[in-house]
Amino acid sequence: MPLRWCEHCHQHRDPRGFAKHSSACKHEQDAIASATTSLSALQNTTVTRGFQPRKRRHIENDSSRDINHSYDFDSSYVSVSNPLPGPQVVQPSLQMPPTAHIKIIHHPHSNITKPTIIPLESSLNPELEPESCSMSHETPALQPIVAESVPWAPFRNIQDFEYMEIAESRITLENHRDMEQALKAARAYVVPEGIVSATYNGQTFTFKFPYRDPWKIYENWITDPTLSWEIFWYPVQKYLCQNGKELAVYDDINTGKLWWTIQDTLPNIDGLPHCFLPTIFWLDKGMITKRVRKHPMLLRLAFLPRAIRNGSGNGGGVLIGYMPVVQDPRDPSDRSSAEKLAFACFKCEVYHKVLSVIFGSLRSRGRCGEAMECGDLIRQVIYPGIPIASVDSKESWALTSTRAGLAEYPCPKCLVSNCEQHKLVSEFKLRTVGAMKQAFEEAMRSLTKSASEKILQQNGLHATFNFFWSLPHSDPYLAISYDKLYADDLGKFGKHLWPLLLSVLEELNAKGQLTVNMHKVERWPNLKHFSNVTTVDYADGAVFFDILRCLLPCIVQLLPRDSALVKCLCAYARYRMMIQMHCMTEDRIQRLRSYIKTYMNSCVRVSAEHGKNFDFLKQHLVTHAIQDIEQKGTLDNYDTRVGEGFHQEVQEAYAQTNCKNTEPQMARIDENQEAVARIRMLIENAKLRAMSGSESESEESQPRSSESEDHWVLGSPISSLTDAKGLANELVSRGLVQNTHEFQSTL
Repeated sequence: MPLRWCEHCHQHRDPRGFAKHSSACKHEQDAIASATTSLSALQNTTVTRGFQPRKRRHIENDSSRDINHSYDFDSSYVSVSNPLPGPQVVQPSLQMPPTAHIKIIHHPHSNITKPTIIPLESSLNPELEPESCSMSHETPALQPIVAESVPWAPFRNIQDFEYMEIAESRITLENHRDMEQALKAARAYVVPEGIVSATYNGQTFTFKFPYRDPWKIYENWITDPTLSWEIFWYPVQKYLCQNGKELAVYDDINTGKLWWTIQDTLPNIDGLPHCFLPTIFWLDKGMITKRVRKHPMLLRLAFLPRAIRNGSGNGGGVLIGYMPVVQDPRDPSDRSSAEKLAFACFKCEVYHKVLSVIFGSLRSRGRCGEAMECGDLIRQVIYPGIPIASVDSKESWALTSTRAGLAEYPCPKCLVSNCEQHKLVSEFKLRTVGAMKQAFEEAMRSLTKSASEKILQQNGLHATFNFFWSLPHSDPYLAISYDKLYADDLGKFGKHLWPLLLSVLEELNAKGQLTVNMHKVERWPNLKHFSNVTTVDYADGAVFFDILRCLLPCIVQLLPRDSALVKCLCAYARYRMMIQMHCMTEDRIQRLRSYIKTYMNSCVRVSAEHGKNFDFLKQHLVTHAIQDIEQKGTLDNYDTRVGEGFHQEVQEAYAQTNCKNTEPQMARIDENQEAVARIRMLIENAKLRAMSGSESESEESQPRSSESEDHWVLGSPISSLTDAKGLANELVSRGLVQNTHEFQSTL
């Protein structure tokens, strides 16, 4: 049955028991408003903003959304934030913060001077919610967004749109050209074609690629009224206050230090807010068929809650284009080291020239900003930037113009030597835009090729100008983020520790017993069960993670007493479970540091006993995990697992092409799907509003019982119906049929 709209708490509710809910909700709101007014009178102050009703949310009900309710020290200003999951409440009559609470300090540019307090103990109705703390400016109470009278536009009628979705009847589309014209009008973006060229071995190669202007995508996001109330306009600092201690809390991206630092550099002008709104850049090369490889690029909104930006609906990731795949004209095994380096430099040059074309529109706007009226009807100056990149190791080397894992300085984030990557608690000199740009320019000014190569080699750089050096607020070395999928599940464990364990068990003739032990592990929700774990032919990151979760009890009796490998796997498992958390505090980070130290010491023992070399990049990246958490929030915010699922959409789009010049066709297919999804959302919103309106009118016109106060009454609750159309409208309002056409077609 469809949900019903409550005018008191402004949310959809189950129709069963709706009357009781409406009455209780109204009583609860009146009580809170009365308590707020009384407290204001006692304090001899004027309430500037009363309790705001719960805002209307999207159609999709995502239980993973972090929604918390809060109050300030001053009861005249009530706000809410999204720091930790779990129901919270508003307590306007309380003057002192509770013993255990979350304190949120807003950035000074937000003009919110008082910290927001979120109590960790609830006593009022958890369904009540004040205004969102992402609304950093004084705005009127949120009103329901009025949809257009024809939400299916630019299609002529809803039957045309639904035909385009499921090929229904009663349409006005006469041919395929009509449908294409309607889709063209519905598309939000124009996909131009970019062209770049680069020279290799004296031959010039030209590459063409479709792309979308990222600034147009920015504008569409920021001016969308359905998203504006969810946007984090400013960063915050969160603290867990308990037992007289304050511990910093890191969860979503807006709680990290990086966003706060960038916002500090922007002007602070009264009456004209200046906001930095970051995005997450993802790209990855994948096999679409056995012979075809594609390289899609996505942008995700770091200024929206992760439950929205990681989804596929409104506010989710947007395809901005396909990186050209540079085909190798020769067999790499026939090249010398110098030739391999030259070809790698050529690919890197193509890579950054393409990015320069795609993100060129963000350069000036990232430096000076651009004033625009946002979806909340407030005029602001927006500064775009890409401070976070969600990529694997190969893409991180290309994005930072650094050399690969066998180079003398292989890390894209720091200048660690190749032979020191096993040192996980040491500090190494970090790469910075200024230092790397200076080294590149010095190498280009060198008089000889050998002198230039020496400078580049000492810094682990290619002879390629990095585009991100010219893009404000987009440090590529800080943007590279720790990724659990490639660094751990498919890295340290999948390619190193797990194969080492199997080889040791094979020497002890114990692989079969491991299979038996793993098969006896009890089944558990969201845990893969292995019947023959030692002969798994194909395993992705999730499979390796599940193996790690079950492994220790299954091997402790198979290896010798006080085995270094068991202790190493135990230490690694603790580290892996800790970085999986969606919320990190200072004490958890300190515990993580101790786990890293224990893991490093156990790896030293494993190296001594089994000859394992831990000097590889994915081992070294552990040294940057804590820094990424403090700078950009917990690691799940920029996990590549979110983007990996897009390869399936690329495969589906490729299957709809004619297999010739496919990338422009695939970009158009993706645009059509976005346009259809957007129109469908508007139609469903319009249906819900119409349904709630018809239900309220029906309740008002419903005949009341006579003087009797009995709990029963004779008669039908439906008003008198005189024709089939009236019956159809009544059935639609009750959710028994989708539309009147569906009912009338059955008569």
